[in-house]
Amino acid sequence: MIVPGIVLKYLYKKPLVIYCHDLWPASLTTVGVNDRGLLYKIVKHISRFIYAQADELLISSKSFEKYLREELSLKNEITYLPVYAEDLFGEVQSNIEQSEKLNLVFAGNVGEIQGVDDIIKAANILKNEENIVFHIVGDGTAHASCLELAQQYGLKNVVFHGRHPIEKMREFYDKADAFLVSMKKNEVVSYTLPNKVQSYLAAGKPILGMIDGETKSVIEEANCGYCVDAENYEELAKVILRFKDESIKYEMFGQNAKKYYEQNFSKEDFLRSLMRFYKQHIKE
Repeated sequence: MIVPGIVLKYLYKKPLVIYCHDLWPASLTTVGVNDRGLLYKIVKHISRFIYAQADELLISSKSFEKYLREELSLKNEITYLPVYAEDLFGEVQSNIEQSEKLNLVFAGNVGEIQGVDDIIKAANILKNEENIVFHIVGDGTAHASCLELAQQYGLKNVVFHGRHPIEKMREFYDKADAFLVSMKKNEVVSYTLPNKVQSYLAAGKPILGMIDGETKSVIEEANCGYCVDAENYEELAKVILRFKDESIKYEMFGQNAKKYYEQNFSKEDFLRSLMRFYKQHIKE
């Protein structure tokens, strides 16, 4: 998709800025492509060429720079520009007054790489904890298999809500006592910061993660919850029980999440930075 931009750059002598939300060719490994195979090598060559044409690369995750520098040997100017959450997530109601049940919400794509099946496995460990409920909000390629897994376990503590428009997501965020984020164990995936993390932080509620890399660093730096290694569903179950017994920390984690979002991912900062890049390149 960037090739037309490269053509226009040279045709009209205009600067080209590429905003990276994932990494190529590394993303191919998440769908089973061998990173030593011919296809991968071809896409790597093409990707290096495309990236190299940019006057500046904007990255949505700090970890991207390491990959671009070390794996692709790029010399471009690289600037960190994280995405922001939609305004409605900043208006989510706080659950300081806890209900009898602990509502844990996973919201977003339910694909193979998201590791929702590991959340189901954690739910199975906690199936006798009647006051803990897992809410899966979203759809994707792994939705059917996750639903089947929950049925095999005979779980009554997992509710699949399916996909909903963003306007309706506020209802699920209001309900959440804490949010869940997970990913499969994969070096490339660990470089990314899923967009749901920004919306979770903006909502001002605790985050419980089962994920490596950038997201784990954010959760720990923000002190907004707990995080275990990717695919370690047994530890996630333990962390959930620990969290349930620490209701005094709900408000603290939520406040820390909100504060961290405002300091690092606000819409105002994003637009201000974007305009600065625009003006800088227009002058050039």
